[in-house]
Amino acid sequence: KEINKNCSINLEIKQCTNCGHVQSTNDPVEYYREVITAAGLSETICEERISVINQIINDNNLNNPQILEIGSHQGLMVKTIRDNIKCDVIGIEASKKSVQIAQENNINVVEGYFGENSQNLENKKFDIVVCYNFLEHMPNPTKVLEFLKKYLKETAFIYMTVPSLNFI
Repeated sequence: KEINKNCSINLEIKQCTNCGHVQSTNDPVEYYREVITAAGLSETICEERISVINQIINDNNLNNPQILEIGSHQGLMVKTIRDNIKCDVIGIEASKKSVQIAQENNINVVEGYFGENSQNLENKKFDIVVCYNFLEHMPNPTKVLEFLKKYLKETAFIYMTVPSLNFI
């Protein structure tokens, strides 16, 4: 009753035939850099993620790997990785408030929006890059993945999760 006009939009959705990831091709909302992927992490999800990272490390004989998490929010996963794996881990997050909270809790998260504002990662190379349910918040994920190459060591691993209609 409060809407006086037609507020409809044409929404185009595409789905990856390999992994089931679904993403809109529409322009992003103004606040897309500030989208929070998760306010908390379950023990099960943390254990699964740590298990996958450990498998990558063990299968490839990585010693004290350099790990980057893209879209770290307040650093809960960065802390989980740091506390469970012998590594150097850093996160990147666009929200100044989230970065401040992470840093106040002694969690290594720097400010930036990966692919657009990543100067806090300049001259860094990583053995492993993780990104959990955040790629879909990036307006141009292909561009971001191309950009990621400059931060990868010669032999590097990427572990990403995305929302999927298959998973849901």
